[in-house]
Amino acid sequence: MRGVYRSAAAGREASPLYWPFRTTMLEYLPLAAFLLLFQVVRSRLKRLRLAFLAAATVWTAFTVVVTEALGAFHALQRTALASIWLAACAGLALILFRSRSRPASLWSLVRAEWRAMDPWTRALAGVSALLAVILGVTALNCAPNTYDVMAYHMPRVMVWLQNRTLEFFPTHMANMNFMPPGNEIIQLNFAVLGQDDQLANATQWFAWIGALAAVSLSLQLLGAERRGQWMGLFLAATLPQGILVATGAKNDVTVTFWLMAAFAFALVFEQEATRRHAALLALAAALSLLTKSLSWFLLPAFGLCLLVAWKRNAWMALFRQSGVMIALIVLVAGPFWLRSYREYGSITGPRIGNRDMLFGYECERFTATGIAANVIRNLAVQFNTGPDRLHQSLDNGFRSAVSGLGEDPDDQRSLWPGSRFHLQPFYWGEGGMSNTAHLLLCIGLALVAVPGWRKPDGRLILALWASAVVAFLLFSGYLRWQPWHTRLHLPIFVFAAIPAGWMLGGLPSKWTAAPVLVLFGGVALYASTQNTLRPLTGPYSIFDVNRTATLFSERRADGPSYEAASSSIANSGCRKVAVIGGRSHFYYPAFVLLGGFTGEREIRFLRQEGTKVEPADYQPCALFCVECARIQDRARLMRQFDFQVQDFADHQVGLKANAAPAPGR
Repeated sequence: MRGVYRSAAAGREASPLYWPFRTTMLEYLPLAAFLLLFQVVRSRLKRLRLAFLAAATVWTAFTVVVTEALGAFHALQRTALASIWLAACAGLALILFRSRSRPASLWSLVRAEWRAMDPWTRALAGVSALLAVILGVTALNCAPNTYDVMAYHMPRVMVWLQNRTLEFFPTHMANMNFMPPGNEIIQLNFAVLGQDDQLANATQWFAWIGALAAVSLSLQLLGAERRGQWMGLFLAATLPQGILVATGAKNDVTVTFWLMAAFAFALVFEQEATRRHAALLALAAALSLLTKSLSWFLLPAFGLCLLVAWKRNAWMALFRQSGVMIALIVLVAGPFWLRSYREYGSITGPRIGNRDMLFGYECERFTATGIAANVIRNLAVQFNTGPDRLHQSLDNGFRSAVSGLGEDPDDQRSLWPGSRFHLQPFYWGEGGMSNTAHLLLCIGLALVAVPGWRKPDGRLILALWASAVVAFLLFSGYLRWQPWHTRLHLPIFVFAAIPAGWMLGGLPSKWTAAPVLVLFGGVALYASTQNTLRPLTGPYSIFDVNRTATLFSERRADGPSYEAASSSIANSGCRKVAVIGGRSHFYYPAFVLLGGFTGEREIRFLRQEGTKVEPADYQPCALFCVECARIQDRARLMRQFDFQVQDFADHQVGLKANAAPAPGR
């Protein structure tokens, strides 16, 4: 293995800090292609933020199409991918070299923007830039480590890497197959080229910057002044939940980026209804759908305000471009939809009752009071705050509000199966952090906007607020409530930063900028350093612990037994390993510690249904069963493969005593 993680067999360990020379450099080819594309687009579009969004959209669409094409021929491997990215860099460099139009230097544009700001706006911009730097450092210096990332986001990347295709595969954690793969396809490109996960967290950090650019550009296109543009950007940048997830490897920030980019492109299209802008709108919409299923109802909800923002000519122009737009959406998202349809008979995944969907994510009943109860539950998750006495009072108050509607607060038809409606304990982590101050500010501003609908721009501002409210109502009414819904609300809060920034930007700075800087900026800066899973200070600082240890930040006590189990397999010499889950799906560390990135071992999932095991033709010489000690059907599987079993706390390892190690790939 390369020196990024401790080898399970040899015990090597790299420095905690990230340095570019530790990589193979091949993983920088996609980044080089993006920078070249950005310069090419900038020379044509002239506007910096629009060029950034356009380059990011085209770059990501290209990444998806290339990955799908290679995967269709099981050719998704390092040499082919590197060749394509090298060719892309060479082509873009040639275009840029031959271009007669040279874009202005970024430094000159930044300096001009800085000089045009008033002191308060400069403070907003400075804090936002500082947050970007802190989050970037955090993302690069910590392993992916959130539970969902361990369970299916990164394991699916590892299986694709070994299979050299994005085709569905046998696994007990079916999320790896039916969940939209947009964010993971980008991570896969970096993983194949770099043979590590150093840039896995960086996809969301980049998306965080892109979402801020989209918010700012949208405000400019809607007519907000410079202070309003930066105020909206700052409100989006300081969302505590956004700060905490922006350094991880999930997809909440990424889908937010594509939703905001699609909205910005829609506003651009209204001003200049060209095929180019229609194509950008279609690609951003497709990428949002390919990243997270929330987009199926958030896209139309955010688009409602276009009924006010767009003129009739824009709608007619959109209709004329609809053929090209549909073709681009199918080009980007179609291959995944086709796989899903073949497996489940639906492009949106399995239906309830399928072996991969024993229960649905959607509510089982849709009544007025049931929807109202779920609205209250979803508002409640944004109040995980305060000392214990206040926290308990809020918990009781929200439960009483649901009961007052004649609804059971713990109605399992509207809740995540097995859960109980309650406020999460407050902590500086993705599952326990709320956007309380932002929510209260948005509610206040939305109420103030209602009487002013007759004023200039008042109707449009109210339409923006209405779109955010509709998005929240659709979210609450359709989806089962989950205690960790706060991170799924992120796109709605970022969208709400547009009308909020517009309204606050029109007020005197001394009334708005100072309190916003102190309250929102102070909390955001603290959250950026105190992330429970990726802290910059304290005994578990990412600068003081090795990268392997950060894999287990959510389950620190589990790390030693997990590493011991991995080492027993590595020391056996076995090179064909099967992984299966028991009470947990904490899979990803097994792929990392057993050399999955570099092909030291072939690591597959086994799916067990009674006596049937998939894939039937895979004959491993070792089996790693995650948290499955004392589970009877897992013990039968061990015996079926004639394994000698050893326990490592809750984990079990099965080894074939007399089987020779299989050759590596």
